[in-house]
Amino acid sequence: MLVDRPGAPQTVIRLIGPGLARRSPLRPPLSLCTTVLGGSFLSRLNANLREEKGYTYGAGGGFRFGREAGSFDAGSDVFTNVTGPALSELLKEIARIHKEAISDDELRKARAIALARLAGTLATTGGLASIYGDMFVHEEPLDAPERLMKALAKQTPQTVLAATSKTLDPEALAVVVVGDRAKVEAAIKAAGLPAPELRDTEGEIVTAP
Repeated sequence: MLVDRPGAPQTVIRLIGPGLARRSPLRPPLSLCTTVLGGSFLSRLNANLREEKGYTYGAGGGFRFGREAGSFDAGSDVFTNVTGPALSELLKEIARIHKEAISDDELRKARAIALARLAGTLATTGGLASIYGDMFVHEEPLDAPERLMKALAKQTPQTVLAATSKTLDPEALAVVVVGDRAKVEAAIKAAGLPAPELRDTEGEIVTAP
């Protein structure tokens, strides 16, 4: 899908797909997948698009877990002239984590980040309220944080890959691009995608001239 914003200096790219509920047994491995792929400053997406290529000020994404269902999203706001290459790199990183196991070092860092985030949240009154509020909304037991940490500790690169491959289908992701059509439409096709469906800012289909 392409939403035309003539003259826009940047292009917004989002890749969106289905995910799983928060209480899914696959949440622990998919949480680690998220951290490695796009859930921290050290993630693959940010390292690739920001640090290595310089296409953007930041890139990220991963799985988001809801009460009954969840979602997957990844993307970045990039400079207009690198829309095609940036989209290609996003697709490449998603395909890579779908079919190749993460490294032991990536897994170790992802676990450390998860533990540090939980510890930081538990250290404040507001953080505690947020955690217990989430547990109430998602109907989780009071020891849910402890259970999650234990589950994360049991994960291996292979269990993360198995969960990711089962849940994430790179071919089924919806690709949404918002930018200057005159400058980015050809770049989308050059990234190996079909001609995008044109929509206006309200989401209505636009008949191409």
